[in-house]
Amino acid sequence: MILPLACLVASQALAATSTDWAVVQQLASDSAIEVHAETGKVRGLLRQADAAQIVLATKSGDRTIPRTSIRKVKVRSSSRRAANAAIAGAIGFGAAAVFLGVANARSSGDGFASEVYPIFGGLTGGISAGVAALFPGYRTVYRSQP
Repeated sequence: MILPLACLVASQALAATSTDWAVVQQLASDSAIEVHAETGKVRGLLRQADAAQIVLATKSGDRTIPRTSIRKVKVRSSSRRAANAAIAGAIGFGAAAVFLGVANARSSGDGFASEVYPIFGGLTGGISAGVAALFPGYRTVYRSQP
């Protein structure tokens, strides 16, 4: 169940990625973005993107990054946050199932694990989803050609 969901999310993310710089130039000013360049990753608000460069407002001031050094541009996306939370919740719920299955196999087989699973699985899945939802998601909109 988890693997097909992860494959679906990954295929949608790859389908939305473009190698066309015009996508970056059309982003709204003040969009929260993340730029992966040769020198590292930079997060900030988009000030301007033209054919030669991108300008970001960062905590330390405006930063200009030449287009030739940019490998990837991502835009903050609340839908990614929800998807990340759903995936983490499913993984947490599955991990609880494995843990309780092993615990039940090693115990006297009194069925305790099957009684506790809905509670433990729900807590584990809920905590995992909550932690994942705390972190912003970014959607890749541009990837340079290799």
